[in-house]
Amino acid sequence: MGIAGCSAEETSSPSTPSTTAAPPRTTQAAAPRYEFSEKGRQLTALVWTDDTEQLRLAYREITKNVLATHAEGGYFLNLDCGIGNDPSKAANRLAVAKIAVGKLGAAQTGLAEGKSSIDFNTGRTCREDQTPATFDPNRQLDKDYAVELCRGKIEEKYVADQRPVKLANVSTTEAGGRWTTTGKAQGASKTGGDMALVTFECVSTSGPLRTELTKFNVN
Repeated sequence: MGIAGCSAEETSSPSTPSTTAAPPRTTQAAAPRYEFSEKGRQLTALVWTDDTEQLRLAYREITKNVLATHAEGGYFLNLDCGIGNDPSKAANRLAVAKIAVGKLGAAQTGLAEGKSSIDFNTGRTCREDQTPATFDPNRQLDKDYAVELCRGKIEEKYVADQRPVKLANVSTTEAGGRWTTTGKAQGASKTGGDMALVTFECVSTSGPLRTELTKFNVN
């Protein structure tokens, strides 16, 4: 079970000769479209998806190329959203990765030679039809709005594939203008497995409008 951004370490090695019949060869999924650039050992790939499996395919393709063609050293890859990308502003960074080429790469990345790792950032979206989140400071804070604001804070803990998050046993109380929302949260799963159930608590106040996720504990 999992709940949010994940880290994976991968490596490639020659296959071991075998006298048994090889299984039928399956077609490998193609990497999504991306624009690749590099500046020294800093690598960037602009992508147009937030699907974690698609991002992983792009990461694997780039890693394979770097390991085969680049000089020894540690290489650091950013997977950034290409939708609305503005070089003069902070990137919408979907994931970061490290690639260790040779012994120098191992020393600079902390990975073993020939290995790589990737970490997906939570709370990020990269979609053509995405609707910007609405935060209305002039809206009166009530029970329904407190739940909406709390959901927004919770979904920041998950990668795009794990949203929308399912909420259950939601309870909201108010005391002195302070709204407390509690319940259970569970992310979506593309693979059909069960995501971890999380106990949450949010506190929302007005003047100025503010929401804090005060509890987010895996059961």
